[in-house]
Amino acid sequence: VDGLSRQLVEAINCIRPGTLADIPLGGDIRLLREGRPAYVDTRGLDALLDAANAGDRQMVIRWSYRDVALQHLFWLQDDFRNCAVAAPAGLSNHQNGLAVDLNDHQYWEPRMRAQGWENNLPNDRVHFDYSGAEDIGLGALSLLAFQHIWNRNHPDDPLALTAELDGATYDALSEAPIEGFELELCGGGAPPVGPGPVRGPTVGQSAWRGCDASPTLVE
Repeated sequence: VDGLSRQLVEAINCIRPGTLADIPLGGDIRLLREGRPAYVDTRGLDALLDAANAGDRQMVIRWSYRDVALQHLFWLQDDFRNCAVAAPAGLSNHQNGLAVDLNDHQYWEPRMRAQGWENNLPNDRVHFDYSGAEDIGLGALSLLAFQHIWNRNHPDDPLALTAELDGATYDALSEAPIEGFELELCGGGAPPVGPGPVRGPTVGQSAWRGCDASPTLVE
């Protein structure tokens, strides 16, 4: 879904300039799989680079920021829908830009924690969340960006701008072209929409992180 993912990242940085930063690769950091997205919330980038610089080996990132299209693909290919597998689009910690998964997590844990990156999920030890910045609703903004792009390309079948994974948005994600839409949200110009909701995790996202909510509450 590289084409669609690129559009979504560009849309987010158009709506809120400077939100997502590229992770510099090839020095202290590399990706586990070449070609995976390498973005993180700009507010956590320096802390991540400092942690990587503190090691005597190259930091290997499994996943960093995942846009909603990629997260939806994860969800669709999972057979079991519980806390042991991928969360739905918009509900993963990786959607907020303040999360990375690392190889060799035991080695990196003290170095990451010293820079504000904590791995406090007992069922996901490779996962680190950045505690030095507040989650301001990037998961919601990513869904809002998708809804805006969809509406620009489907004016006769628009989505409600809920910034939530409602049923219509779920269906639209399943139908979205993996190579990207014909029309970009901004196309190099000013954003045609407002900055979106600035808020912490939704009820659904908070419940999913807790791993103890019923499917009805998450829905």
